Amino acid sequence: MDAMKRLTLVIGMILLTVCPALADPARVAVWDPEFGTVETRFTIDRALLDRAAGWLGAAGMRVTRLGADAIADPERFSSDRFDLLVMDGGTFPKSAAGAILRFLDGRGVLVALNAAIPFLIAIEPEPTEPLWTMSPRQPTFAWQSKQILESLGMQYVYQPRLHDQGFDHTATALLQKYLPEAGDILGRRLPGRWLVSIPTTDPGDGYYPLIRSRRLDGLDVTPQVYVVRRGARTAIVASSGIFSAGDDPALFAAGGEKMVVALARLGADLQSGELSLDPANRLVLASDQTPPAPLESRPATVGVNPNGAIPLARWGRFNGSCIELAPALTGETRLDASQSERFPRALMPGASVTLTLADLGAGARFLRVRGAVIASGGKLMIRYGGALVLGETLLMPDARGEGNFQAPSLGSVPLEFHRVVYLPPLAEGAVNELTVSNPGSSAIWFDAMQIERRDRPNRTMLVGLGGGYVTGTTGSVSPLPREISRRWSTLRTSARLQYLGPPGDPHRWDKVDAILRQQMDVNPRVEVIIEGTPPWAAITPERLEEGKKAGRPHVVPPDNDLYAKAIEDFIDRYGDRIDSYEIWNEPNIVQFWRGSIDEYVAMYLKIVPVIRKKDPTARIIAAGMAGVHEEFIERMIDSGALAMADLIAIHPYAGKGPGWDLVFGQCEGAMFNHGIATEIYSNESGFPYRNAEWFKPPPVYTPQVQADMLSKAMSRLMAGDVAKVNVFHAGGDSHEYGLFDASGSPRPAYSVFADYLTLADGNARRLDVAMVAADGAALEGVFCAASRQDDRSVTVVINPALNAALRPPAPIINPSNEFDSVQGWHCFYGQLRHRDGKVTLIPAADKPYVGFNGVGDIDLRRWPIVELVIADAQGPVRLNLKIAGRDVAVMENLTAGTHRMDLRKLLTLKEPAQAEVTIRAEGEMTLDALRFAPAPAPASAPGPAAGSAPDEKDEKQAFSPVPLLVRLTIPVSAAPSRATMRVSQVETELKFTFAETKGQGWVGITVPLTSRTVIRLVP
Repeated sequence: MDAMKRLTLVIGMILLTVCPALADPARVAVWDPEFGTVETRFTIDRALLDRAAGWLGAAGMRVTRLGADAIADPERFSSDRFDLLVMDGGTFPKSAAGAILRFLDGRGVLVALNAAIPFLIAIEPEPTEPLWTMSPRQPTFAWQSKQILESLGMQYVYQPRLHDQGFDHTATALLQKYLPEAGDILGRRLPGRWLVSIPTTDPGDGYYPLIRSRRLDGLDVTPQVYVVRRGARTAIVASSGIFSAGDDPALFAAGGEKMVVALARLGADLQSGELSLDPANRLVLASDQTPPAPLESRPATVGVNPNGAIPLARWGRFNGSCIELAPALTGETRLDASQSERFPRALMPGASVTLTLADLGAGARFLRVRGAVIASGGKLMIRYGGALVLGETLLMPDARGEGNFQAPSLGSVPLEFHRVVYLPPLAEGAVNELTVSNPGSSAIWFDAMQIERRDRPNRTMLVGLGGGYVTGTTGSVSPLPREISRRWSTLRTSARLQYLGPPGDPHRWDKVDAILRQQMDVNPRVEVIIEGTPPWAAITPERLEEGKKAGRPHVVPPDNDLYAKAIEDFIDRYGDRIDSYEIWNEPNIVQFWRGSIDEYVAMYLKIVPVIRKKDPTARIIAAGMAGVHEEFIERMIDSGALAMADLIAIHPYAGKGPGWDLVFGQCEGAMFNHGIATEIYSNESGFPYRNAEWFKPPPVYTPQVQADMLSKAMSRLMAGDVAKVNVFHAGGDSHEYGLFDASGSPRPAYSVFADYLTLADGNARRLDVAMVAADGAALEGVFCAASRQDDRSVTVVINPALNAALRPPAPIINPSNEFDSVQGWHCFYGQLRHRDGKVTLIPAADKPYVGFNGVGDIDLRRWPIVELVIADAQGPVRLNLKIAGRDVAVMENLTAGTHRMDLRKLLTLKEPAQAEVTIRAEGEMTLDALRFAPAPAPASAPGPAAGSAPDEKDEKQAFSPVPLLVRLTIPVSAAPSRATMRVSQVETELKFTFAETKGQGWVGITVPLTSRTVIRLVP
């Protein structure tokens, strides 16, 4: 190159540096979706793409909007024509996938805005209307496509405990080169998925953070904003709308416009070669990163004072975190009352800590402990002055598999438990100390523990039902028996304001009146959900049309001024008959709120003052949240909305399982971590009496399964510090969740609800008692809840819902399945034919195998031998068991014939345990029998032949468990006159002892427990 050319090049570079506007403008293609979607699996933010195109054009770039067909057309879109392609979210048009890959290979740069998992979902237009849908829609998850994601060297790893772990988010020098004002966000959990690097030998491949995100322990997680490179392919990803949409400037002050422009300029420089990425700045994220331990994924905040109790001694902060506590303990140690900071964050199996206490003063005292487990088997044993006051084996519920809105993420999150027990005065000569130990098989982590007294009444109990699906619009009358329904603490029902006519309409109230009259006749204590947008009050006509296309126009946000006036009119008409107002139902999911969190908060802030002014004594219930979404909670807190509520409502469905306490604990931990002690109300959750959406087999739901699951769920939930629960729902119709059938007759599950309803009689308040096994062992699967009524009577419900020794073996496995019936069994991935005691299973055309499964109890003491009889098989057959979340391969590669296995070679079960049995075949299969039999007798011993079934007479005998003796210690103000125990409808007298020391009285009762039992102390 001659001197003149070199001089010209140098001058050009200087001019471009000093005056970047003189450089060739970046050529940017911005995807134009042309229409939206009504799907819930993905979103298309057309407004963001429109804004981005405008921002980039205003910044001097050459912007072209391209639809999917244009992107797929090489004559209109290629890396020769464009430097950047800007897209939205985690989707891509399937028809354009090849063009996008060619663009990347040609060194074009892909920019993804608001993409938690970029380019994962393939989409295509609906064939009949202008809407985007998943491609293909069936089979499930087939629309997840990894081709673009993996071409960029990224892999999404589904590990919920590694999601949302970024707390410190720092702008890197690479970003600040293009956006100098980009700041840090420290100490704030932001949503984030676990996207790791596919191994490569190229030293330049990997993530280059623009906003780097770290866990509380300093480990890197997937950045919030980043460049990712794999060979010649480059993409820039903003994982959240916080940075690209600019919808929270208080959190990210630089704003979405400046960020989008900065990302485009960075991308253009990468494409042109003006910018080189320094491999020293790259991250390579491995898939085997260890998740944080339970309660170590939240910062050590100040926390709360639960229920306003007065702590006499405290260890930890009740902040949903264990970080401020000492390291986990593996042995034994002693601490005095002044060494609270040395209390261990966890007790490993076999560890214990003894706490020497100061004088705690007079009056009733209670022990509160909150912690977490990640697996069943930890035994929390607490002794006060040598006497056992709490002894429980903590059971982790299995919430994996398909389920409702948050079931997939529940499979591996910690169970956060909360127990409060009464501490009777020390016995004469007892040492004033507390010993906490874990003689179990898995670790127990601690949020906090305290000994407390109270100077205020405990929380009021509430046990209610959701209103049945009575239409009200036709004037029909629910058949629910009023002598039963009017005992419920409350009836949760919707105002159905979508039926409200505009002002001036003479028939404005006709439909709303019909609905509410009907519901108020069922129960006059009504909890009304303020929800439903009438067409005349929609936020915009365009949004209303989108809602119509989705079949849900009533869940689009309203115009807040119009809605506030409608609420004012509603209260004028009904306010004197309404106890509580719940502000919308499940506004954190698109099925029930087709708007943003900010739009919900704006509506909430507008209408709550109206309710307070018009009906000042009514209770305000916030959220009605579907599961637990911490971002939603944070926005409610930051806006001041949550501070305006008396209760925050959650719907703690836990997949198909009974782990309602799992969801409740997540919510409580998140709230405590933000310094919020607002009472949590579980006001919707239930189980169907037949299989339904989210409750597909297995198991096959029946009225008895519904009762069993409700018993487990309510017992688990109300054993914690819970005073309010509402079950979904009353019924009186054909709906799957009803506790009453269409004739108004109660199903078996209602007896469970009715027992817990006794806790709310007589304006009752929660009462904390102590329950332990009489022999001093850890109670397993036995739960207790209690209350005190206005007349000083006491009710205690003890429920051994998950105690294996007190549960009869499930009939599906006890002891033989000759397949005379297939009740309780389910065929999946194929078709089932049942005839003459044989079951034929045929795989679906698009499936590699067919499955057959059921649920029941495995009892190695009685039936350790499993025998599978296969009449015919056109491919290998496999028999599997799933017990406590563990998959056990029993027999594999089976062919036609009889196959036996001694389960004692595979399992070590001392008690009967529930199991899911799955038989899977790679081809058509016919089953003759599945038997569970006793072990073969020794050759010299008399008895039945080897492998024969148990004695038929013995099997017909009723299951009669040996009673489990539990001891209750109940604080009372005076000696009761009598104590009773009711099991089902049979009531008997109980003996009790009363003691009093320094004005503190308590009752001791030993209860022979065989099933759910209601104890009453009568003054």
